[in-house]
Amino acid sequence: MGLFNRKPKQPKSLADAGFGIRGNAVHFGRFPITSMKPEPIPWIVVETDGESSTLLSVHGLYHAQFSDDPWCKREFSNSPISGWLNGTFYETAFTAGEREKLLSTKIYEEAQEDEDDEPRITGSAYKDVWLPSRSEIEKWLASGNRTAYNTPFAEAQAKALGEDTFTSHECLYWTRTFNHRALNPMIYFYMFGDARHGSPLDKHGVRPVIRVDLT
Repeated sequence: MGLFNRKPKQPKSLADAGFGIRGNAVHFGRFPITSMKPEPIPWIVVETDGESSTLLSVHGLYHAQFSDDPWCKREFSNSPISGWLNGTFYETAFTAGEREKLLSTKIYEEAQEDEDDEPRITGSAYKDVWLPSRSEIEKWLASGNRTAYNTPFAEAQAKALGEDTFTSHECLYWTRTFNHRALNPMIYFYMFGDARHGSPLDKHGVRPVIRVDLT
């Protein structure tokens, strides 16, 4: 076989592909990004322990309500958006081989009654895909790096739903943190990375989180 006909050497593990370095940009799975055709999903490595890494989607991949019930149980694990992430998204974005690399992870439901309060844990559940909490975003990303942008697919989806996505394309994205005392209890990140409160009926961007096996 000639030199220029050789196939590139494939990494033996995700660690060899750079998934074990915090802050690295990596690709895993496929989902519509610029059009309806699936493309590699870009993620940022936000945590790693040498054996597994937690990845946060770089962009808002999807646009959805947190729930269609204004009086819903606010826990993410019981929400329609959790059902979509761990159903349709999980099944279509990842191949069978990639799903074997996804680690079911215990996530904690997070409530924050007042701005200065420490988040309070109200429950837990195991998920393959989940939304970040407010405290995770604030831990993982510096204040100047919390702004995200819609993919063209998500922006087209939002406009089809009659939503204004702003001319600068910033993504208002959900967290799984809620405030029982607020009239609008769900916390999301706004333009410039500021946390705001909204109704579960609002439609905001979805930035999935996954944890992958590095071995």
